[in-house]
Amino acid sequence: MLPLLLALCLMVSFTCIIDYFLFKWLLVGFQPLFMAPVAFLLADESFVVGRTGMLIHYHTRHTQEGLREFLVGNGAKQFEALLPYYRHVISRTLVLSAWRWLLVGLVVLFALCVVWLAGTLSWAVVLWLLSGLLASVVFCSVVTLLLSAFLYDRLNK
Repeated sequence: MLPLLLALCLMVSFTCIIDYFLFKWLLVGFQPLFMAPVAFLLADESFVVGRTGMLIHYHTRHTQEGLREFLVGNGAKQFEALLPYYRHVISRTLVLSAWRWLLVGLVVLFALCVVWLAGTLSWAVVLWLLSGLLASVVFCSVVTLLLSAFLYDRLNK
């Protein structure tokens, strides 16, 4: 759990800083207080994806340890021997998380459409905000998952 929390804190703070500058560039009068919902959304999605992925990674590492030993025994470096595990974790977790990200996108689109109907934003800004937020959620979730799996393997050498 420690690798997941460490990776989560690192990636959410990094992605929030990037999103803050992106949103400040897109919206005139954007306040830092408006980043709180974005940070909570990123943290929630990244934690759910990271927890699911770490459970899959932990189970796969303990049930198929022979694959890593075989690859290391045949001359592969430690990181090269762990690449099949990382690929497996990413593919399984992305399949499980795709529907969750679709629902997040629909909720964010609905909220931005309400803001558009209120006359605050134009359609172009709404679409930029939606695509930027969804891209940051996917980026933060996937990198958090990879970083936490890598830290788990480094700490359990």
